Amino acid sequence: MEKLLFIPYHDNADYRSTGIMTREYAILNLLMDIYPFELYTVGKPRTILDDKKKVVTIKLPEKSIEYQIMKYLDNSIEFHKKSFFDIQLITQKRGWWVKGYKMIYKNIGDIIDDKTIVYSNNPFAVELLKKSKEKKATIIFDMMDNFAIHPSLMEIEKKIALQSYKEIAKIADFYSCNAIETQQFCQQKIGKTPVLIKNGVFPIIDLKNEDKKFEHEKKIIEKYKKKVGYIGKLGQRIDAELVEFIAKKNSDVLFTYIGPYLKDQKNKRLSETFRNHNNIRHVEAVSSAMIYMYLDLFDILIIPHAVGENENGGDPLKLYQYLNTGKKIITTSIHGVEEFKDEITITDDYNTWVSEIKKMTNSNQKLDVPKKILWENRAKTMLDFVKQKIN
Repeated sequence: MEKLLFIPYHDNADYRSTGIMTREYAILNLLMDIYPFELYTVGKPRTILDDKKKVVTIKLPEKSIEYQIMKYLDNSIEFHKKSFFDIQLITQKRGWWVKGYKMIYKNIGDIIDDKTIVYSNNPFAVELLKKSKEKKATIIFDMMDNFAIHPSLMEIEKKIALQSYKEIAKIADFYSCNAIETQQFCQQKIGKTPVLIKNGVFPIIDLKNEDKKFEHEKKIIEKYKKKVGYIGKLGQRIDAELVEFIAKKNSDVLFTYIGPYLKDQKNKRLSETFRNHNNIRHVEAVSSAMIYMYLDLFDILIIPHAVGENENGGDPLKLYQYLNTGKKIITTSIHGVEEFKDEITITDDYNTWVSEIKKMTNSNQKLDVPKKILWENRAKTMLDFVKQKIN
């Protein structure tokens, strides 16, 4: 049986505790759907400073794709490296993972061979990927966020990420990325043109709701006649000035922001805005299995992101989740949204945001979901490559 070695940036511990299906877990599901691989997973190298001693596994609806992914992880063989301490964790943060992943190879090297497909989106696993290539494994590298320019990373981390991308590009059998801007970055800085695989979504599954947190939030949100929603991480990418402006000008509208605050990208202005406006509500992160239940509560879905400095060549997954609902969408002109200019409202003008929200109706009319945003279409080139390898 062919083996799949899965080396994600967000490791099993992250997934088990949050149930959030990031890009790499969506692709894991696609790969396991096309072939029953013997699955091996690799966790982040950790020390006593960042060790997750006890991971509380989130409960997921059994019909959800997230639940199926959890079962794949439950049945996998997991490898990880725990060190007592390493000074590089202080001086280089994620940079020390390069050393940590190399040490993991000592435990996993014997199972890697020419029947192994390695998938990773983690540039800091470069040494493990290189060792796997030496064992004749097939290397798939999928460039998610561009960590060579990511605003949350230190300069030393960015330099290590860039060098790692260059080294991985030389050995990868299939190299992909999620955004045109990242593709152009690779052409200029790495000397390689990755296959463009934009983010996607799976068809919405009608799930039975047994979540008390959702029921609590639903009662609060439904008290308002007009409801606007956002779902995603809350950091410097959010335009706090825009968030405050539209809340002030639409005092009869409830604005709900669902997601965690990013520790490495504290947005003090946003936190203050949330505290100072009664028509803004913050809800902590929810499992991606629950996202569509929440999105269904809102009349308009928004992406009030800052344009320019804090962008990192990404492709906003939330846009595709929004499109999957058929609801009205308003966004700033960030990278990746222009493709859908005929389906959504794209504007950086604060007053236009206000007027578009004021035009809100409670109509149940929905837009058609673009077929091209489904994962089976988005990732076809990668899946065809894997099918060719295993046949």
